[in-house]
Amino acid sequence: MKSKQSRTILTIISIVIIVLLFFFLKTRQNPASNNQESQKKVIQAVIDSKLTTLRPDCLKADITNQTSTTIDYEIREVHNEACGGDPETAPRVASVRIDLQTHLPTIEP
Repeated sequence: MKSKQSRTILTIISIVIIVLLFFFLKTRQNPASNNQESQKKVIQAVIDSKLTTLRPDCLKADITNQTSTTIDYEIREVHNEACGGDPETAPRVASVRIDLQTHLPTIEP
């Protein structure tokens, strides 16, 4: 009887540990793991802050630094036939730091 209870308790503990591990790994996913989606959000934050009037497809976001708590992006103009400008240049529009805990951006013009 005691052995059956012990196995049941161990099974429940194992299931709880697996579920907790799953949720821990799920919440620890880095926004940079979905880089294209993150870039779109960062570009939209710069547009919403009125630092540029360019369309989203005329901006690009490059990760310049990443730590366990932040991701830094450099937002630059895209110069091509559709967006205009000299294709040999990509002027900086802003720098954006994303806090990985709050997911809030800090924008430096």
